[in-house]
Amino acid sequence: MLTLQSYESRFAANHLGHFALTGRLLGSIKQGQAPRLVTMPSDAFRRLTTTLDLNDLREEHAYFPGRGYIQSKLHRPSPWRRYTARRTPHMSGKSFTTTRSYDRAMMKKTITAVVAGLVVLVTPAAASATPSASDTKTLRLRAGLSLIIPESWKVYKISKDWTRVVTGSCPTVNDEVFGFRDSGCRSFWVLGPSAIEIGHEVFQAYTPDAPFYPATDVGPCVYDANLSAGEMTLAAKGLRQIGPGHKAYYRAWSADCVARNSGKVKGRFTQREWYLPKSKILFVDQWNTQGLSTVLKYASWS
Repeated sequence: MLTLQSYESRFAANHLGHFALTGRLLGSIKQGQAPRLVTMPSDAFRRLTTTLDLNDLREEHAYFPGRGYIQSKLHRPSPWRRYTARRTPHMSGKSFTTTRSYDRAMMKKTITAVVAGLVVLVTPAAASATPSASDTKTLRLRAGLSLIIPESWKVYKISKDWTRVVTGSCPTVNDEVFGFRDSGCRSFWVLGPSAIEIGHEVFQAYTPDAPFYPATDVGPCVYDANLSAGEMTLAAKGLRQIGPGHKAYYRAWSADCVARNSGKVKGRFTQREWYLPKSKILFVDQWNTQGLSTVLKYASWS
């Protein structure tokens, strides 16, 4: 996709826009005692497995949106020294410091705040057996909802409206990226009002008309951090029972997992969602958790 000026849209938004804004603000910046320009890219640039192609900025040779996004992030830290080398001589002898910064502390705070990221179902493998009466526990949720779940499922209450239930292997439990588009963690999410309020792309309020996707960029596949998640399409919809007297809007969203450089499809995933608008509860299943539908069907309300 191109802008009106015929630039690749992600390159224009993530690189040229910042560059142009800096140029327009330069007159004000140079009035400071110690002018400094800090570039804060996301960590998406780390995912590029090929070198930056300066001869194909519009990506006319092999275009794929995920690769375009990552390339745009790799561009961002690169031009400032060249830019200021041209402009610094006109700044009355003042030095101009340029810095590329990737602040892990700030990123961790962002991860904690946003927490859910792109939640997707990625394999048909069973996460655990259907719960049995002799090996279960009660998970008490908002609005008087209770679930009977297997004892082996681990519950992580990230914040008031973000609860993650880990149902199997989860290598990111002790990692700083746990909960924000991490990879390989078999789990599902129970989300409340504040999560639902930012549940669509660009952090718009969630509705069942589109998949839960609280992000602004192309995310990785949950089962493989080296792949990108493609666009989600509706695979199934309807109503599903969540305990007596309550029915949820049910949606299943299907998408490809693709190679970032070529766009070649490497696999597929399906994201399942159960939404209770009156109770403001949203379940998002990442791994086709075996027995989850039954757990929800036989939930209780108090």
